[in-house]
Amino acid sequence: MLNSFILFLASWGHIVIITIIVLSVLWRVRHAHFSIGKKFREAGISIFYFGLLGAIALLFVSLHKWVFPVARPFVEMGMAPALAVSSMTSFPSGHAFVLAALAFGAYKFSRQLCIILAILAILVALCRVYLHLHTGLDITVGYILGAFFGYFFSVKFMHIDVLEDVWKKLR
Repeated sequence: MLNSFILFLASWGHIVIITIIVLSVLWRVRHAHFSIGKKFREAGISIFYFGLLGAIALLFVSLHKWVFPVARPFVEMGMAPALAVSSMTSFPSGHAFVLAALAFGAYKFSRQLCIILAILAILVALCRVYLHLHTGLDITVGYILGAFFGYFFSVKFMHIDVLEDVWKKLR
C-alpha cells in the first residue's frame, strides 16, 4: 500500500498539484462577485500566470541539467529505474524545482495554497529520493532554487497591473 502511494506521488504528484491550482483558482473566481464573462477572464489570467511560471521554471531547470549533467542514483547503483524517466540527469531535481516554483509562486495568490503546495512538493520530492531517482542534494537544491524562483517571479509578475487587480478582487 505504501509503495503504491509512493509510486503514485512520484509519478503523478505534479498532476495533483496542477489540479489543486486550477481548482483553487476556479473556487476563488466562483465566489467572486463578477459577471460570468469577467469570471472567465479572471480565471484565465490566473491560470495563464501559473502556466507561464511552470513553463519558465521547467525551461530553466532543463537548461541547467543539459549544461551540468549528473547521473541519476539508480544509474550509479546499476539498478533499473522504478519509474520511466525522461532524462538520465538528476541535478537539480526538475520535479522539486518546478513544484516549489509553483508553490511559492502562489504566495501572492493565496498563502494557504502556497503552504499546501509546498508540503505536497516536499512529499513528491521525498518519494523520488526513495525510488532512487534523485539524491537528497538533488531535491534540496531543486526545492530551494525553485522556491526562490517562484517567489521572485510572483513578486515581479505582480507588478503587472492586470494580475494585481485580478488577485486583489479575488481575495
